Amino acid sequence: MSGGDRGRPRPNRAPGSKGASSRVTLARAARTGLIALTAVALSGCLQTHTGRPEERGPRANDTAVARERVAPASWRQVLFGSPPRPVLAGYVKMLVEPDPLAGTRFVYDAVFTPVGRISPGGQTFRLLHGGREIDEGTYVLQHALLLLFGEDRRSEVSLAPMPPPRG
Repeated sequence: MSGGDRGRPRPNRAPGSKGASSRVTLARAARTGLIALTAVALSGCLQTHTGRPEERGPRANDTAVARERVAPASWRQVLFGSPPRPVLAGYVKMLVEPDPLAGTRFVYDAVFTPVGRISPGGQTFRLLHGGREIDEGTYVLQHALLLLFGEDRRSEVSLAPMPPPRG
């Protein structure tokens, strides 16, 4: 600065402000503090591990892995009425070993909307909208299917093998 400029404030600063140099100093101090804090945090974290981290399994929401882990299932068509013209009411999927739910039958209507499930012991649950279940009691498979589909108990029930549905 020249001698004549000493008493006048610079145009880019308000009178009495310390100016850009104090802002730079403040930013440097904040950055230095952040770097120091990060270094302390990392040194503490790094000292808690010895060697390479243990390998973990795939993420639970990995769809490719989930497709590989899909339990084998046996599918059947649920038919009401006697031959030659039985009516398709829906489908039953039964998981097979080694799945922990092996023996449980999942019941779907004709458009694959879940209707209920039947435990290996015959305990029958109706699925409601929103995912809630109602315990309907314990029945043999044919009577449980009649109950879930709302059919008359005198209707004939048959299960026909089918390939797994696509999609």
